[in-house]
Amino acid sequence: GPGERLRLDLTSFDCFLFVEQLLALVHSRNADAFAQQVQQLRYADGQPDYCGRHHYFTIWARNVERLGLVKNISASLPGATSRERRLTFMSSHPNSYRPMRQPRARQCITQLEKDLVVRQSYVPLGALAGAAGNLRSGDIFALVTSVDGLDVTHTGFLERSGNHLNAIHAAPKRGVMRSQDFVRYAASVEDVVGVSILRPRAAAPGQR
Repeated sequence: GPGERLRLDLTSFDCFLFVEQLLALVHSRNADAFAQQVQQLRYADGQPDYCGRHHYFTIWARNVERLGLVKNISASLPGATSRERRLTFMSSHPNSYRPMRQPRARQCITQLEKDLVVRQSYVPLGALAGAAGNLRSGDIFALVTSVDGLDVTHTGFLERSGNHLNAIHAAPKRGVMRSQDFVRYAASVEDVVGVSILRPRAAAPGQR
């Protein structure tokens, strides 16, 4: 339909929803608080609207950091660099998004992306092995891409077991999975040039 509604599903999700909903669960005491938290993470000003949804990871991360739930530690990691990225993928590929069939959504996203440029800090793949020792369980990773108009193509959580660093992530129709050796895994994904890292902040005692 023409209107955006908050949708919650803990049985089927993509990588972005997996990260978003798990982060919201950590900061929620009950189902109502969980729904409210997701809405705050997902939309500008917490108001369900397709055009106001944080579709790009870099913009979503900026909002979540502003809410005090994470800290973007990418720039502080060994070997880190940064780039300016123009985000135009949605307006350039409208047929990839069902809501973009609605004229209002298509027009709004196209206008929004007309001058949408972000600065993105990340660790290049060649420096990732040197930075891996600074990463820990619960860190959120985002795979930075060279695909034109995009900032990130995949996201998930890190899991450390001794000297081993793994990825826990999700994909439609595949569910949640664990990929051993995060550094090797990141290098194996097509078009990935590096990794951004968000470190979640501990939930307040009353939120657990």
